[in-house]
Amino acid sequence: MVPAATLLDPAVRTEVQRIMTAYAGVLRSEDGLAAAERELGDLTRRTTGEPCVDAWEATNLHAVATAIVAAAQRRRETRGSHWRADFPERDDAAWLGHLVTRLDGDGLTTTYQPA
Repeated sequence: MVPAATLLDPAVRTEVQRIMTAYAGVLRSEDGLAAAERELGDLTRRTTGEPCVDAWEATNLHAVATAIVAAAQRRRETRGSHWRADFPERDDAAWLGHLVTRLDGDGLTTTYQPA
């Protein structure tokens, strides 16, 4: 996650898109999601001192991508149209519910709420 009050360089937008397409698309795996987490983390060093719409958009896109990857890593099953290559079956006993991700002063937190 990007530290509060820090904007990312607008150029990271294309990198976030590439990372998400490569590792966190419809077909996912533990290794790919770990690579996405690592590469998204690396992008947090590419900041800008120039507040502008493009920097805000890149920063927000990065935050959403980080939340998606964190939730996908936690849900160790295939559900709906999101397939985990390493967990090909749906698992209602363990995962029939919702993952709720929040951003607060401590960063992102993802919790599971049974249905």
